[in-house]
Amino acid sequence: MRLRFLAGGVLIFSTTCPSVLGHAQAPDQKRLAFEVASVKANTSGTVSSSSQNMLPDGYTITNQPLRGLISLVYGVPLFRLSGGPDWISIDRFDIVAKSDHPITGGEKRAMLQTLLEERFKLKTHRETHDGRIFALVMARADREPGPNLLPTMVDCGAILAGRQRGEFKAPLPRWRDTPPCTASSIPGRFRASVIQISSFAAWLGMTIRETVVDQTGLSGWFDIDLTMSQESGTESAADAHTAPSATSIGTALQDQLGLKLEPTRGPVDVLVIDHVERPTPE
Repeated sequence: MRLRFLAGGVLIFSTTCPSVLGHAQAPDQKRLAFEVASVKANTSGTVSSSSQNMLPDGYTITNQPLRGLISLVYGVPLFRLSGGPDWISIDRFDIVAKSDHPITGGEKRAMLQTLLEERFKLKTHRETHDGRIFALVMARADREPGPNLLPTMVDCGAILAGRQRGEFKAPLPRWRDTPPCTASSIPGRFRASVIQISSFAAWLGMTIRETVVDQTGLSGWFDIDLTMSQESGTESAADAHTAPSATSIGTALQDQLGLKLEPTRGPVDVLVIDHVERPTPE
């Protein structure tokens, strides 16, 4: 998975859903760990940060706050993280982790969880509550997608799986200046080249700070270009659903993508941080 936060509110990430790192191993399995891992505090004072795992045998993280790392590694949006001291949102860290052999996305996730639990003494538990969620559904009765939701035959799952095995192929052409298998977000604009709707729903949930589930029934991969007001990222899903303005995210979804949000209720998973410590300086 590639997740990159840049200065000026730019967000770039891979298009293969928040769970692209795989599933955590069962408690009775042997804990997976990187052979070599460095964790250092980043005191540069900059806000630009990056995280990427395109290398088949490792993971490099630069200038990330710990809360963001926990969100990434455990596959839980920031708004569904609970607990923890203030410094996990303020202090930033650089992590370079390497294995002595190629590893899968699921193995990387398990190794990163081990790293956080060992170096930061992180302890967590999950809770599930019944709460408000929003279903992402087709807006039109004929299920016709909007003009900016375009199907593509490119399969990013196969491409990224090949890259993790070290099979680097020639780059695919960009769509509207967006590299394939990536998406970018700035205030007022979301653009993705080759993305699954479940991944778009995950981005939408992070943007409006609500749980959004994909119930469109759309399968395969899509190119998406969504333009909205710069304030849309701060409005709640309830506002987007009940009182959309001419440029709100609710109106943009319907007019440009042929999608809409419908409020409902369902299980909401929360990751609770029980304990965490600053790492010992190396």
